[in-house]
Amino acid sequence: MSNGNLYPNTASFYDLDNPLSQEELAYYVNRIGEERQVLELGCGTGRLTIPLAERGHDVTAIDLSPQMISILRSKLRDEAITPIQANMTSFTLNKAYDVILVSGFTFHALITYEEQIACLQQIHAHLTPNGLVLIVLFQPTESVKTEQLGVPTRLWEVVDLHTGRTVQKYNLGKQVDLHKQLLTPSYAYDVLDGENRLSRHEEHLTLRYFEFNEVQSLLDQAGLHIVRTDYSFSDSRDHEHNYWIINARRIERV
Repeated sequence: MSNGNLYPNTASFYDLDNPLSQEELAYYVNRIGEERQVLELGCGTGRLTIPLAERGHDVTAIDLSPQMISILRSKLRDEAITPIQANMTSFTLNKAYDVILVSGFTFHALITYEEQIACLQQIHAHLTPNGLVLIVLFQPTESVKTEQLGVPTRLWEVVDLHTGRTVQKYNLGKQVDLHKQLLTPSYAYDVLDGENRLSRHEEHLTLRYFEFNEVQSLLDQAGLHIVRTDYSFSDSRDHEHNYWIINARRIERV
C-alpha cells in the first residue's frame, strides 16, 4: 500500500467528505443480517464501523493510518468495537469472522499484485466456512481513466459543526498511468477560521483500478468466488452507478 494513502494531512476532514448515506448503511445491514462477528478492513474514522456496532454486530476495525484509528478511538463509547492499527495485507487475529468488509474503495489502495493477493489470502484465512466477503470497487470508466491536469476546481464548501470553521475541498487534478492502471488524484482542503485566516491541507493518493476479470482471477487465486455483484447500494440492477459491490464466499475444495 502506498504511504500516500494514509491521509496524514487530511484525516480530520474525512467525515466531512464521506458521509454515510442511508442507502449504503441499509445495504450492509441487509447483506450482513443478524448479529455477526464482523471484520472491517480500511475502517477509516468509523463511518460504517460505529453504525454497524450500534445494530448489534461485534466489529473488529483495521486501518493502517494512525490518524484514522486515532479519530475512531476518540468516538468510541460502549460499542462492541475493537480498533486495530495494522496493514490489511499482513494482520493476524487468531479469530474467524462471519462477514469481512472492504468498503470505501479501500481495495484500490493495494497497488501491487503481491499486496492484492496477500490481502485476499488474509481474508480467506479469517473467514468462517460460510462467511461472506463484501468488497466495494469503482468501475474503470473512461472518465476514471482520463487524465485531468490544470486549474483547481472547488468541489464543495461546508461548515465543520465541531470546529465552526469553513472547509472548502478542491480537486487539484489527477495523473493516469494506463499501463500500470494507476490513478494519482490530488486534493486540497482549505480551512478558514473565524478571522478568515486560511490554511491549506493537501493529499496525494495513489489508486489501482481493476478490470472485472482481474478481480475474478484474484479472488479465485485466493480461494474465493463471486456469488453476487451489485452495481449500487440502492438498486442492484442499476449499472449507471459505476460500482462493483462484490459478494464473495470461500471456494469449497473437494
